[in-house]
Amino acid sequence: MGSGDGYRVPHYSPLLATCVDHRALRPLVNTQFAGFAARLTVGSDPAKVEPVKLLVLYDADCGICTRFACWLARRDRDRRLDLEPLQQAPRVAPDAPAAGELLAALHVRGADGRWHRGGDAVLTALEALPHWRPLARLVRRSPVSLLVEPGYRLVAANRGLASRLLGAEACPLPPRTD
Repeated sequence: MGSGDGYRVPHYSPLLATCVDHRALRPLVNTQFAGFAARLTVGSDPAKVEPVKLLVLYDADCGICTRFACWLARRDRDRRLDLEPLQQAPRVAPDAPAAGELLAALHVRGADGRWHRGGDAVLTALEALPHWRPLARLVRRSPVSLLVEPGYRLVAANRGLASRLLGAEACPLPPRTD
């Protein structure tokens, strides 16, 4: 599932292979974070320390959800997000909420192990992306935050229509083989 040089994409999925040419990517080393994490972990080698990933569970049968997952994948240069279809949740996240709850909204498991859903999940995922972190934090701390969840629910309730209007129909995905 990686390139011939032995690099394995940690969050590979057939969907994301269409969003990002993983073969062209090389492992990005966040040396500043690795050094910081190594200082926190006595005796750790900075080259072996990896940042904690956020697990993002999206509906692969939803055009908007799929587009958002692709959008996140293209911007996740530090590989802070593990993007997985919620249809794979029992395999990738045994601690995930029930299937019915997962289908109702985007879910993100934070670094602390806590699950975020809906608009909160969107902001949590955006906070993991360095260029989008300031905006996500500004939204959380402003009165605009009162509109995030109702806005998310409005789009989620009409995601089939919104997907068709935006031409964002999801295509069927083959099952993961890794």
